[in-house]
Amino acid sequence: MQKYTVSLLINLLLLLVCCPSIAANDTFTLGVIADCQYAEQANKGTRHYTSCPQKFSTAVEQFNQHPLSGVLHLGDFIDREFKSFTPLNTISSSLNTPLYHVLGNHEFSVDDKFKMRITNTLNMPSRYYSFEINNWLFIALDGNDVSTYAWPKNSKKHQQNMTLFNSQYKGHEDWNGAIGIKQLKWLEEKLKIAQVKEQPVVLLSHFPIFPENNHNLWNAQEVLTLIHRLDLKE
Repeated sequence: MQKYTVSLLINLLLLLVCCPSIAANDTFTLGVIADCQYAEQANKGTRHYTSCPQKFSTAVEQFNQHPLSGVLHLGDFIDREFKSFTPLNTISSSLNTPLYHVLGNHEFSVDDKFKMRITNTLNMPSRYYSFEINNWLFIALDGNDVSTYAWPKNSKKHQQNMTLFNSQYKGHEDWNGAIGIKQLKWLEEKLKIAQVKEQPVVLLSHFPIFPENNHNLWNAQEVLTLIHRLDLKE
């Protein structure tokens, strides 16, 4: 677990400063954690892979002491190997509130034969999805949708992604990815519906979109343009 990644509680009451029209009964508290990156391998710098289960267990114990509406894990639940999911899933099963996963790049650091099983393993409805808590809409994006690593190498999707990488994203970090056309259209529809319903929206992504840096989504600007076009606040 990277030293700058900590388990924390975010009280969404703080967001009322930006959204004064939100009713008091729309507020709630979430647990948030990211980059567990567990694997049975030697530690590397500040990445203490083998101590992750103990730290994650402590985080779960802390979360269970609060009246949370859910816990978010923002990607890289494991560092490598499909078997690494098992102890973390066992620990997370003791949470007394729903756990919502966002896919990171390390979720796919597994053999090709396991890559289509990741969402089921993490109890996700699909690679990208949405859910509601009170009147808030949360949209979990899949930044690995277009990537060099997240689909089996013998799949049509992988071949399409490699063509896109070589034609549009050459020079970008190959451990990042982009949101595909189908997902972007889905996102736009979700945002438009939320606008009509005057519903607060939270976008969740393992890869940031701002400010510009080499960790961003390959098509971060495309997502920002969509947000601005719909006249949404960042």
